[in-house]
Formats: sequence, structure tokens, C-alpha cells
Amino acid sequence: MRGIGVDLDEKLVEKANADAKAEGLADRVRFVHRNAFDADLSEVTIIAMWLWPEVQHMLRPKIFREARPGTRVITNLFEIGSWPPDQTDKEGPQVNLWFVPARVEGHWSWELPVGATKRAYSAVMEQRLQSVETFIRVGSRRGIASDVKLRGEEITFGLSMTLDGAGYTRHEYTGRVRGNAIEGTVRISSPREGDESEVENKVLPWRAVRTQDSTYFAPTGTTAR
Repeated sequence: MRGIGVDLDEKLVEKANADAKAEGLADRVRFVHRNAFDADLSEVTIIAMWLWPEVQHMLRPKIFREARPGTRVITNLFEIGSWPPDQTDKEGPQVNLWFVPARVEGHWSWELPVGATKRAYSAVMEQRLQSVETFIRVGSRRGIASDVKLRGEEITFGLSMTLDGAGYTRHEYTGRVRGNAIEGTVRISSPREGDESEVENKVLPWRAVRTQDSTYFAPTGTTAR
């Protein structure tokens, strides 16, 4: 692992590089005289900050714009505005940890074979930082996803819905966001065909794609329940 440190104080940068050399670490870490707002975050995997809280807060848009989803952000004591930490260690000096969330806001669609029918799913995801609400339509029925969790690129959520011809069906989605696609698996629990007293469980591959528009908003009609 290699690291790069950024600081506005040129003398501190010179001392830090000298200390790294004295410790035999100059090939693994270096320090540069630079403004944090000018640092390149596109290739980093960990961002450690110990800055005034206002500065950390103002750096948040840069982190979201440049850092890759899943990048870990660590601060000592201070938080980053209204962005709630994913984890906090309060044993000793407080340390906060965030995972840069993937951008999932927008419209998504996918297909799954449930029962004897391939069904089209349309989802609308609303996102605020790592908090996501997901609304899903299948045929003329709509539902709200439960327990939506977004941690970096990883997303999980559940969906319970009565599907025409398949009965009450439970979905458990697990996937990884890859730009305009989500790839993973879904565990489906539904009444066994021919014997509704038994529940059939199966795990299927799942791939959702981001779309410009969504059939979630298409007319429903008065026969929908």
C-alpha cells in the first residue's frame, strides 16, 4: 500500500518527507505542498482527513464527484456535515468511517421469471447520500422496497408483493452497482405451483439497468388493486 499526504504548510511537508526517509518509508509514502481541494481523488482507496469541520464539509462535494464508490473516508473526531458515518469507533478518540456511495438515483428496470411468467420490474430510486428509498412496479401492482442498504457499490433490499398468478412473493436482492447497471442475485420465495401450502425458494441471477424513463408512471387503470 502506498500513500500521499497533502498540506498547505510547506515546512511541515518538508519535515514529513524527511521523517519518512529517515524511517525507510520514502518509497511508500510522500507528502506534497498542495491545497486539499486540488488533490486528485480519482484513484485513491482511502481518504483520511484531520481538518476543521467546515473544511471537511466543503470537501464533501469533491469527494462525491471524484472518489470511486466504495472509497473509505476516515476522520478523527469531526464529522462531515449531514453525511452520517457508516461506522463510528468511540473507544478512545472518536474515529468515523464512511463508504462513498454509488449513485443509484433514477429509474431502473429488470426482468425475472416468477411462476410460469417472465415479469418486468420498474423501479424508482430516490437517494440522499447513502440513504435510498425504492419504489417498484410489477404489472399493475406497486410496492415499496424494505431494508434498503447502500454501502459503497453494494446494495441490498427486500420486496414483498402479491403477483398475479404467483401469489404473495418475497424478494431479497443483493447486488453491486456498476455504473448504469446493478448485477447480483435475488432470492425469491413464493407459493409452489399446484400446492400453495408450500413455499418454493430459488436464487436467480439479477441484472438491473438504468433507464431514461420508467413504466412505473404509466397509466394503471381502475382494475388494479
